[in-house]
Amino acid sequence: MEALELQKALSLEKRMYALLNEAFDISKQLAEAIERGDQVTIRILLSMRREPLESLRRIRRALEEQRDALAPAQARQLAELLNGAAAAGKEEERLAEQVAVNGRLLRQLVELDRILNRKLGGEKSLYHKSLDTSPTG
Repeated sequence: MEALELQKALSLEKRMYALLNEAFDISKQLAEAIERGDQVTIRILLSMRREPLESLRRIRRALEEQRDALAPAQARQLAELLNGAAAAGKEEERLAEQVAVNGRLLRQLVELDRILNRKLGGEKSLYHKSLDTSPTG
């Protein structure tokens, strides 16, 4: 894959990292507000969290568009790298490393979101699992 394409993807992945950090920081503040029972701050932070999450979606779309514009072999190679595959050569290492870092941070953010959702939503939480498996429950 060309160095320019790798650099473009790396730049997007670095931007993604910054946005994941921003969302994670806001989520930590949200956890603190939930613990305090501060409803005004909770609403503000929930609203603030939307922006980095929307920006993350736009970056993901940009990466998909970049992949789709490549020749099939290069597109497959980029897709594999973006999905966490190991670098095939020295020139791909920085991208593979950034993707791995982003993946770890994303998993942490998802876990924090799961906790926050349970605290905020209780039984209405997206993550709530009913223990009642009877036909009427």
